[in-house]
Amino acid sequence: MTDTPIPVVFIHGLWLHPLSWTEWAGLFQAAGYRTMAPGWPGVPDTVQAARANPDSGVTVAELEA
Repeated sequence: MTDTPIPVVFIHGLWLHPLSWTEWAGLFQAAGYRTMAPGWPGVPDTVQAARANPDSGVTVAELEA
């Protein structure tokens, strides 16, 4: 057995922000897991920044390509 925490990766859906996983990540961290919630390329760092510029990030057409 290893003392290295088991990683858990949370992946948000389109039009959501990686911070939407904050509460779940906290629960998993409290249980001893190492959590990650990466954003899609171009996603702003905060929800406020994403709301201020909703056209930032990747478009559906770019994801389909």
